[in-house]
Amino acid sequence: MTKARRHLRLSRLSMPLGMVSGPPALIEGDFPHPERMREGAEHNLRQALSLKNAA
Repeated sequence: MTKARRHLRLSRLSMPLGMVSGPPALIEGDFPHPERMREGAEHNLRQALSLKNAA
């Protein structure tokens, strides 16, 4: 696997992971719709796990 391809795979995995870590911090605060943030975090977690399992 080329260096560019490894970098692309890592980037594809890191994007959903970033979206998993941010929403819980907002849920802890006074965000008006915490359930939507939780659903978004769970969606991105499933996406990140599927990318990892496909690797």
